[in-house]
Amino acid sequence: MAPVNICGQPITLVEELRRQGIDAHLLQYGSRGHRFGYKTDRVVDLRGGERAAGQMETVKACLDEGFDIFHFFLRTLFYGGGPTGYKDAGLDLPFIKNRGRRIVYRFTGFDVRLKSEHIKKNPYHPYQYGYTNTLDEDIQKRYLAFLQQYVDQFIVPDPEMHEFFPEAIVIRRAINLQDWSYVGVQPNDCPLIIHAPSDPLVKGTKFIVSALEDLKAEGLKFSFKLISDMNHSEAAVWYRRADIVVDQLCIGWYANFAMECMALGKPVIVYIREGLEDSPDPSSAIENANPDNIKEKLRSLIKDFDRRSELGKLGRQYVEQVHDVRKVVPQWIDVYTKVLKEPPVEPSSFTDIDYFLTQYQLTHEELPKLRYKARSYDKLLKELPGLRYKARKSQGIITAIAFAPLRVKPLRWLFRLLKRHRKSFTKVKDGA
Repeated sequence: MAPVNICGQPITLVEELRRQGIDAHLLQYGSRGHRFGYKTDRVVDLRGGERAAGQMETVKACLDEGFDIFHFFLRTLFYGGGPTGYKDAGLDLPFIKNRGRRIVYRFTGFDVRLKSEHIKKNPYHPYQYGYTNTLDEDIQKRYLAFLQQYVDQFIVPDPEMHEFFPEAIVIRRAINLQDWSYVGVQPNDCPLIIHAPSDPLVKGTKFIVSALEDLKAEGLKFSFKLISDMNHSEAAVWYRRADIVVDQLCIGWYANFAMECMALGKPVIVYIREGLEDSPDPSSAIENANPDNIKEKLRSLIKDFDRRSELGKLGRQYVEQVHDVRKVVPQWIDVYTKVLKEPPVEPSSFTDIDYFLTQYQLTHEELPKLRYKARSYDKLLKELPGLRYKARKSQGIITAIAFAPLRVKPLRWLFRLLKRHRKSFTKVKDGA
């Protein structure tokens, strides 16, 4: 599995695959593991060298090690950034398939949600609240078409993403319940509400904060903890203390944060988009809320302990049924077995060649921009001493004005000063 350890899902799967007899490994790009402290397996540090060379060396090493299946999350082993977000993404896939290996690809979110479709499907889509996606939609479509020429099986983790890519199989997120023992909630006259946004615009944080401010003004008693930029193990301490958990209000389904808190037996508020079908239905295990009714939903739960307790128990039961890693991993093993038995997916059109051409053109379009930036930088370095001189002169004039002798009539003195330093002011203006 590679090249990211997104929300700790890959390492959770790898550890359980090993327990069930599969030789599995997680390879993660980075320098010191995951920024939120999730456990990892192998870390490849690409610093201190040419990124593309380091990535291709990683591809060769994995091929040489003899892995039968390359299971990718979000990206493949070879990708760049660039203004589109897709620079050179996936160009390692032909090399992997040409050596007889299989490829499984698991989407994670906005890598499969097309902006235009998301806006049509979701009345509470985050774009209307200021969210911007750096991925170019046209190139995103080309990339997805390119992947279909090489990927043996696509996976999505929930029904919301499945609507964007029906060719995929739904295999739900997984959690090791031994690490998330049931805690439940206790009666509390001042319940603790928590919210942990990875991206406030996507999660609808401003609506949650605004609703809580209004409820505080009404006189309701509660406390609130916004969890941000915190190690996952530290955040989990707050999860266990919580009385009410608010997840995302703009996507239309729940994610890891909600799953972990339901496992703990905490009542979870999240937006489940109407029309999404799943079995079992999660609607009985969560409090469905959106930006329009979040205040009412919070008010109700803050006042009603019995409802909080009931939701917590139902949430735990739901996670045990749907997300227990011991039940999820056999579904992955079935996928791996299937792709190894069936003939490999091979290119059936020229969309892969068209995609390669697009990447080549993007690279050559970027070169003039990079050269222009380099020339501008060199020019700035040459002008820097003169700019420093102008800055010192202007600062001297400002200081002189501030400490002008009180015995001089201010306007007459200021006129003489401006006349004397006219050239300096002109230089400062020109260099502003």
